[in-house]
Amino acid sequence: GIIEMNHPDNKNHLYKAVMRDGDILLNRIQKLARVINA
Repeated sequence: GIIEMNHPDNKNHLYKAVMRDGDILLNRIQKLARVINA
């Protein structure tokens, strides 16, 4: 519900999850870029 969504811990958890997924995606893009440039 609304109370859970407004809880700081849930926002922090979501933020960390997004950042982790972003790092994984960035690593994949960097590896792909190396293959293309090689």
